[in-house]
Amino acid sequence: MATGSTGRGQGLWARLGRWLRASGPVVGILVGAAVGLLGVIHLFFGWGAAWAERGHAGEVLHPEAPIPARVVRVVDGDTFIVAVGGAPAASVRLIGVDAPERSHPTRGPEPYGEAAARFLQELLPPGTIVRLEFDAEVADTNGRLLAYAYLPDGRMVNEVLLEEGYAQLYTFPPNIRYVDRLLRAQRAGREANRGLWALNGPAPDGSGEGGPPRVQVASVNLEAEWVEIWNGGTEPVDLTGWVLVSLRGDQRFAFPEGFVLAPGAAVTITSGRAFRHQPPEVLGWTEKDVWNNAGDPAVLVDPAGREVHRFP
Repeated sequence: MATGSTGRGQGLWARLGRWLRASGPVVGILVGAAVGLLGVIHLFFGWGAAWAERGHAGEVLHPEAPIPARVVRVVDGDTFIVAVGGAPAASVRLIGVDAPERSHPTRGPEPYGEAAARFLQELLPPGTIVRLEFDAEVADTNGRLLAYAYLPDGRMVNEVLLEEGYAQLYTFPPNIRYVDRLLRAQRAGREANRGLWALNGPAPDGSGEGGPPRVQVASVNLEAEWVEIWNGGTEPVDLTGWVLVSLRGDQRFAFPEGFVLAPGAAVTITSGRAFRHQPPEVLGWTEKDVWNNAGDPAVLVDPAGREVHRFP
């Protein structure tokens, strides 16, 4: 598995500067606060500018402490707004997790979408001071800061969401520093039947939302080339004729004839350098790379050609 150190070699100072310049209209209200944000970065990593001036620009910087920020409000189950360094409203997208949507632009409200948002609101009430740790990239193409967020008690918010079953693992290279830790958190939540991993369980928010599909894409690791499929029902499911699709390249994996997924069980579909074929836990697809690291939804299709589940 890649370590993600390549992106960090650009230097936190330079990367945050690029975020401020690139955000433009997305965070136009923050233009006047940009100097304040850089001031905070200099306060915590004050040696950054001097480091660059000494000709070390582009080398790896290893800040010891994440940046403190104050929570303003929660947007949904994996995104929230913070005030940081004089900037009154910077959007933060949590790394390595994907929560169900309150209102997906094409699929509408997703099971557990409202519950996930409410859980994050309880975890991060306005005024909470969190610490933001960056990975290889500081921000995404939408101008949102990409971070691991830490609560005052030291817990990582990204990890808590997975442990409690309010999000699923979705790695997006090159931000993969804690992928193994996050995978362990998700498996712990699933083994405990928490949240969206409850077998045929309803959403716990009183909204009347049903649970997710019985058989679903549980997690996707684009960089490592594997996808995990989970049976969340209480009965075994024969996956003969089912297909897993890499949407970006329209590549398809057909499940073996007679392959049955037991209730609560998971199977990992591997490709590229992760290729292994050790049924029933692991099925090999191809030794070639399949998944597009720039983003590639995994789609599960039943024998009738119906889309059963798509993630993210």
